[in-house]
Amino acid sequence: MLVVLSVVEQRLDAVRAVLAGSDVMEVAASFGVHRSTVHRWVGRYLIEQLAGLADRSHRPHSCPGQVAEAVEVAVAEMRREHPRWGSRRIRLEMLRKTGPWAVEEFRRPRP
Repeated sequence: MLVVLSVVEQRLDAVRAVLAGSDVMEVAASFGVHRSTVHRWVGRYLIEQLAGLADRSHRPHSCPGQVAEAVEVAVAEMRREHPRWGSRRIRLEMLRKTGPWAVEEFRRPRP
């Protein structure tokens, strides 16, 4: 009979083996992962218990370079109206005209 373990159960087996005194390199080799991965699993298990062994999202927590929605809409409209304009021209036109995007935080300070 073949028993299939979930990912969390496999990681828990690896963590238990390390905590029982097995060599991290040997455990990593038997599970087919890098030793730093096993160390990460052990650290997460010691802090968060079983929940720390679950898969995590790789999505960033924030996106500081993202522009405001008003700017995004204005750029999309300009691209639709003027398909041959590039990013430099659109930026120049946005700096010349006033609109919902013309907030101080979007304007570059003038020398």
